[in-house]
Amino acid sequence: MIVAAGCAAGFPSAGTPQPLATAETCFRDGNWACVQAAVERNRNQAQGPQTNGAAYFQALVWVHPANPGRNLANAREAFAQIVQSESESTMGLASLVWLAVIDDLQQQESEILRLRQETTRLTKALGELRTRTTIIQERLDQMKAVDLSVE
Repeated sequence: MIVAAGCAAGFPSAGTPQPLATAETCFRDGNWACVQAAVERNRNQAQGPQTNGAAYFQALVWVHPANPGRNLANAREAFAQIVQSESESTMGLASLVWLAVIDDLQQQESEILRLRQETTRLTKALGELRTRTTIIQERLDQMKAVDLSVE
């Protein structure tokens, strides 16, 4: 879905500089190191709007869920820079959408963290209650045994 979103943004297009064409191929293959190298080559060779193309690819790499080096904060920063420099272009508009998606993802990840912490707390409390229940049950059994011996 993320690759499709990048393509739907109209990027890259025909005439894409070779390093970015390589980055696109590597991106489709999920070869994150290759994408990074191609983006760096493009940044060293490109000027003007082409640097935004490299930034766009880099941001897609950072946001991709299959990338073990995923970094939403870096992706957000890169997309925000593109929006500032190219707010009316297709890439700028797509970047604006990505900013909203990243904000939603960050909120969801924050909520997941909160829920995991709450689950840990409740699991610990449940364990303590089970221990108390076992102790109380043992005491009740002892009291029953005493009552039966008294009768």
